[in-house]
Amino acid sequence: MNAVGSVVSADERSEPVTVLIADDYPVIRTAVAQILTRTGLKVVGEARNGTEAVEKARDMRPDIVLMDIKMPDMDGLTATETIKREAPETAIVIFTGYPERAYIRRAIAAGAAGYLLKGTPLTDLVSALQGLVDGASLVDARQ
Repeated sequence: MNAVGSVVSADERSEPVTVLIADDYPVIRTAVAQILTRTGLKVVGEARNGTEAVEKARDMRPDIVLMDIKMPDMDGLTATETIKREAPETAIVIFTGYPERAYIRRAIAAGAAGYLLKGTPLTDLVSALQGLVDGASLVDARQ
């Protein structure tokens, strides 16, 4: 982020965009990490629950947290609120299988920069995260 709080464009960055992946399913974390790494994003960590996501975000200060909603110990919405309170410069994208509008509203109210469904094509996921760095919105208007 730059001094006024907007995300610095990918072209202006000297370092790759860093991403923390928070999901309780190891296969999701591993697959997404591999895909994001191949596209030039730097996956700095993985968390298996909301509590771990908060701790790792606190320590790693990633540019983006890709956050599931339903996880043990602390759900993704509570983790989002906590991370945004402690690190408002970190962009959090909810990545879930739940398309309900109530979740979308709660995610945005918690400070999420976007809401993507796990059914999103991988190329769209990567484009969305890269677009986030350039200031794009990630909330699908169809939701």
